Amino acid sequence: MPYGETMKYLKIFNFFGKLRLGWKLILIASLSVPALAYITYKLVEAKSKDIHFGQKEIYGTEYLPALRKLHEQVAKHRGLTNGYLHGNSSMKDQMPSTEQSITAAFQALSDVDTRTVEGTSYGVLLESSDKINALKREWEAVRSKSANSNSPQDVFDQHNRLMSSINDLIVHVGDRSNLILDPDLDTYYLMDAAIVQLPNAVDAIGQVRGLMSGALSAKTITAAEQAHLSFQLARAQSALASVEIGMRKAFDANAAAGGD
Repeated sequence: MPYGETMKYLKIFNFFGKLRLGWKLILIASLSVPALAYITYKLVEAKSKDIHFGQKEIYGTEYLPALRKLHEQVAKHRGLTNGYLHGNSSMKDQMPSTEQSITAAFQALSDVDTRTVEGTSYGVLLESSDKINALKREWEAVRSKSANSNSPQDVFDQHNRLMSSINDLIVHVGDRSNLILDPDLDTYYLMDAAIVQLPNAVDAIGQVRGLMSGALSAKTITAAEQAHLSFQLARAQSALASVEIGMRKAFDANAAAGGD
């Protein structure tokens, strides 16, 4: 260090040494308070981000029961419709109650989407409202065509597209609510099962049920339907295997969850 700078620092130290104890404490406090304030601010900022991250995850989970119900009932409606359009008239009698269940699931989904937190709706926070409205319109198109179509395959395919849209909404909610980014190993695999693997398995098994319902009603099955059945069975088995592997990893990471 140059001689001039050394002398400057020595003068500062000499000045500090001549101060009374009270003034020294005041000076130390005046220097430490801004540093403490800054560190506190950064800590609060970091923790606020953690809290906000976790809070959005909670919002996302509130959508899942209604989405699960919607997923299940649309899959059921697909099977009933396919059986009816292939000649089993008794299945038509079960369709209205399933359609009522779908309407109720949409209402439950809208109730969650319109909930507010700090003056903002969940739908705005998760950018989900437009997608839910589009899904409702898609369902109405499926319902209006289901009972009067001359093409069972077209209606079956239309149901499949609707199921795909429901799956897309489940993933969208997972993305926007941070569920898909969950940093904890156990809850990550629980999330993966609820948002990705089980919906895929339910859809695949539902397609198998729907195809078999039509085949049994028509008392025949085409080669294309047989190939589709094989594909959907493999898809369901793959998804369920992924769930089993994920649950093992989740339970390894959290023994208490494994007990439950």
